[in-house]
Amino acid sequence: MKRIFYTIAVIFFANMAIAQDLPVYSQYLQNFYYLSPAAVGIQPCKELILTGREQWTGFKGAPSTQGIGVYSQFNMFDRNKNTSNGIGISFYNDKNGANTKRRFQFSFAQHLKLFQTRRRKTTYVSFALAASGFQYKFNEAGLVPENTNDPILTGGAESAILLNFDAAMMIYNKKFSAGITAAQLVPSKISFYSTPYTVKKHFFGFFSFKRVNRDGFGFEPLIVFKTTGTTHQIDLNTKIHLNNFMHSGISYRHNLDVGTGESLSAAIFFGLTQKNYAIHYSYDFATSRIGRYNLGSHNIALSLRICNKKDRACSAYGSW
Repeated sequence: MKRIFYTIAVIFFANMAIAQDLPVYSQYLQNFYYLSPAAVGIQPCKELILTGREQWTGFKGAPSTQGIGVYSQFNMFDRNKNTSNGIGISFYNDKNGANTKRRFQFSFAQHLKLFQTRRRKTTYVSFALAASGFQYKFNEAGLVPENTNDPILTGGAESAILLNFDAAMMIYNKKFSAGITAAQLVPSKISFYSTPYTVKKHFFGFFSFKRVNRDGFGFEPLIVFKTTGTTHQIDLNTKIHLNNFMHSGISYRHNLDVGTGESLSAAIFFGLTQKNYAIHYSYDFATSRIGRYNLGSHNIALSLRICNKKDRACSAYGSW
């Protein structure tokens, strides 16, 4: 019986690794870099972000993701600040059962001033390109097959290294943002699976606006639409700003593929800030059938911003 369970688990995670081609997050409102490389350089500062996510805790072999990112704004071409630039370097390690995926990414964004209203509210547009190096690894050492003489399983590990690219555009000011992202534009193939798998393109569209009063109280909804061309998903998020130091919120994820779709998960989150430091935590609970077999997902992020002397508040869109 135990072997049968492991066999089912291996099949499940092998297929889930393909379906979940990119890591899953629930902190888009705290970290727009998850959505778009066009957000790189949106803050007039240098930023370090550490992230960790344990998905479906209590389920053996469930996805586990760790990441680090460094981002910075700088002016390369325009001393009048009609344009600015951003660069970002990030790395994540995503383990999913016998599958491990690592990505190193370099992002470059160009921010252009579109117009400024009489109240000196400036709207910008940004364009970005990102180059990524991926390592895909499948390790059979931890598998317990039903048939130990199965010739397909060798008991070893196989890996592949691929290069891919993302492109993105974003329009934003201190009150709203909207953008589109095309990720994994090169349809590369991974050949060490039992059937060759082509890495899927991912497309994101998002819109958010922000209403916060002088005391720091307000709200910030965000809608995210994701598609691979064959699968479609929508995320609904709302961030509540309690004051200048605390926030909380909720998130809901829904699959749109069949009829009215399927509820996937919901999340609650909160965050604390102190000067240029911040900590964000979210707890997801699956609303689909797999929720019966796990204790939910945990996502935590630690952030540090080193701001320019003239912009100590780092008050551009996407602030804490």
